[in-house]
Amino acid sequence: MPSFFKKFFAAVTLCLFALPAHAESLTLTFDKNLQMTQLVAGAAPPAAGAQTTQQTITLYPDAYTSRSGQNENIYDFSKKTFTVVNHTAKTYTVYPLHSVALFRSRDRTSRLGMKITMYQQKTGAAAPPISILTEDIDIDMMLAANNNNKTTEKIKTAKEEGKITFRDDKSQVLATAEVPSTTPLPQSLRKTYAHFIVYEFTMHPVIKKSLSGESGAFKKLVFTNRDMFRNLAAIYTWTQTATETQADANAPIIPEDYKRVYHADPELDAAFKAAHTPFVFDGEAFQQEMAALIDQRKYLTGFLKTQQAALSMPPDAVRKNQPYFATAIKAAENFEKAAYLSIIQTPDSPAELLQYNGNLEKAKARVGDMAWLLDYFIDQHTRNVLSAKKNPSKEDLQQLATLQSRLLMMLKKLPHNLGIYERTAEVHYSRLEIPTAMLYWTQAAEIAPTSASAQKLKQMKEEAERNFPEYF
Repeated sequence: MPSFFKKFFAAVTLCLFALPAHAESLTLTFDKNLQMTQLVAGAAPPAAGAQTTQQTITLYPDAYTSRSGQNENIYDFSKKTFTVVNHTAKTYTVYPLHSVALFRSRDRTSRLGMKITMYQQKTGAAAPPISILTEDIDIDMMLAANNNNKTTEKIKTAKEEGKITFRDDKSQVLATAEVPSTTPLPQSLRKTYAHFIVYEFTMHPVIKKSLSGESGAFKKLVFTNRDMFRNLAAIYTWTQTATETQADANAPIIPEDYKRVYHADPELDAAFKAAHTPFVFDGEAFQQEMAALIDQRKYLTGFLKTQQAALSMPPDAVRKNQPYFATAIKAAENFEKAAYLSIIQTPDSPAELLQYNGNLEKAKARVGDMAWLLDYFIDQHTRNVLSAKKNPSKEDLQQLATLQSRLLMMLKKLPHNLGIYERTAEVHYSRLEIPTAMLYWTQAAEIAPTSASAQKLKQMKEEAERNFPEYF
């Protein structure tokens, strides 16, 4: 062959090898059955009968989707997001991927704490044995990760031709899996398949690791979650019914006409979105407005305007713009001292709370349409005093819940207020509503990337990735 053609074909061959490999996706369709039974007969109302649904899993090189009916979850490991899609409403909500691992870890710790409390109540022992504190196969089966369980050695694995059986240290079957000896998964999807096993199933880490190490996707999987606190056993059966490979599909796509939502309340959803446009503060125009209000002797209204602006800024911006607030603050301090002090100070007792809130209620008549901001401070004072109680009553707790709901509604007036997002995140976190908490912390971090809230979220994510590497 002439040297020219040799060089030509060599160049073509080099180009072909340089082209990226075609990405592909793999769709696995399962019949998913759930059977609920009682752990102790007669100790609770009869459990519901078996329920069967179709679950469609699509694996991509760096993501996977899980769909049942019109609801779909998207786990994206490059963006580190967990997205919930409602195909009927054509909406979706995005959470940090870290939410799932953090929820399971928090729930595991909470359940171990409840178990210890029940043990102490039953035995009267102040210091339970270490096994009571840290070892529980049932809890670890549902919620443990590779690095936070103490029951790894208790799981016994037996392999037969095409079948794996997992038992606990009492020979009780925890899970069985039928695995193929042929049709291996594409290499580009092996890591995603392992992620699918980690996220989709509430099984012991030993079982997840074993299934993830198989060359092909399981054909049938049966496992049991035992919940001693609800006296229920949940038996899950996943049976593969179909597979489909699609070339040139490297990531899940959300249709362009779908709308991202942050909250079910349309007005709060609008507030979330409004906060993504930076708050604009014109210091010179603000000073002119304050001068006009002072000329009209509307000292408290002017001060409330400064508070509204400050509540819409991150801390560094408040410090920067403090000179523009000075005139209105000084006027309120001189001519509206009672209301002024009742806003800037925090009551320490029910008696002080009554006095401060009384001053603010009386002031409403002097501030016109700014009265809503006085309600904000009234609620804040009330929440601070009730939260400080060591033994709050049932009525106190009910009032705190009402105050939290009203605080959230304040986003309609103060969409840029970091404190509302932070406080709401903490409330959801305390209730083990981790994804929702992370949604609010993410919102606060996006509004103020240099704030303490943003740093807290960053640290939480970094710790989650260190503590739960199999999720990332």
